[in-house]
Amino acid sequence: MAPDTSPSDETVSDSSAPTQSPPADAEREVSNVVLVTIDSLRADAVAPYDADRISPVLADLADDGTVFDRAFATGNWTPFSFPSVLASEPVFARNGDIGVTDSRTLASVLSEAGIATGGFNAANGFLTSHWGYPEGFDEFEPFVTSVGSSRYSRYLAAHPTVEAWIQLFASPFRRLGSKLRGESDERPFLDASRMFDVEDAATEFIDETDGPFFLWTHYMDTHTPYVPAPRYIREVSDGLVGTHRMLHAHTRTSLGLEVGERTLRELRTLYQATVKQVDDSVGRVLDALEAAGVADETAIVVAGDHGEEFQEHGHLA
Repeated sequence: MAPDTSPSDETVSDSSAPTQSPPADAEREVSNVVLVTIDSLRADAVAPYDADRISPVLADLADDGTVFDRAFATGNWTPFSFPSVLASEPVFARNGDIGVTDSRTLASVLSEAGIATGGFNAANGFLTSHWGYPEGFDEFEPFVTSVGSSRYSRYLAAHPTVEAWIQLFASPFRRLGSKLRGESDERPFLDASRMFDVEDAATEFIDETDGPFFLWTHYMDTHTPYVPAPRYIREVSDGLVGTHRMLHAHTRTSLGLEVGERTLRELRTLYQATVKQVDDSVGRVLDALEAAGVADETAIVVAGDHGEEFQEHGHLA
């Protein structure tokens, strides 16, 4: 899978810092920071950069904060980008590993200063203990199969979306099982990216933490394979890409087969649906901040670690 190489699509960032005209409460003290990173998020996929996109939560954050029009990722692939995000260093700065082992991370600095730290990653194998990312976090959960010394564990560390592909191809059966049990038939799709795991962990961390905190959440919904719940597909398009078309589109891309205009259009629709899915989840985390009474003293930073390519440079993903 070729990484995105288009700088204009790589990064989108928001914060609660004031824009041109500082609001009346601009002098309020910020005690907490929530860093939301969204894997493979294109800048032009969210409302702050394209008014036609449906991402109301991120749009509201942009309206109340600062939008960076020329922010660039330092790499076009997660392991090349994240050392700069969480350790302020380029990849390979201290050793030959694509991680932050031996680096002084943001979480470490904050933890040493007495600030509570929590990091929750939606099963991206490049952001696990194998690469040093738990360093400095009081609570850290990657929601990925334990990365140990076995051959399969090492494989997962180098192929972070294997479990997502398994979830994708099992989705018709899991959806049928949900229907037979009388459960929502959307849950199998929402569970595929571990979105609820991250969201629930973040909410629990907010509820149980007293005093200043740093919270990092990493979403994988917008990374291939795109497995949005059907209602999000309906929200971002005038049609419906059924499960069979979702499987067909991803099968063609995974096998390296030629992708026609219809398949490309379906992939874009699925991608935008996952953006809306993440947008809703971020909104629920913000609601947790409100419920805990700490929203006004919390800065929110949203960024993509890199973008996504839809054949602009001859590749997909």
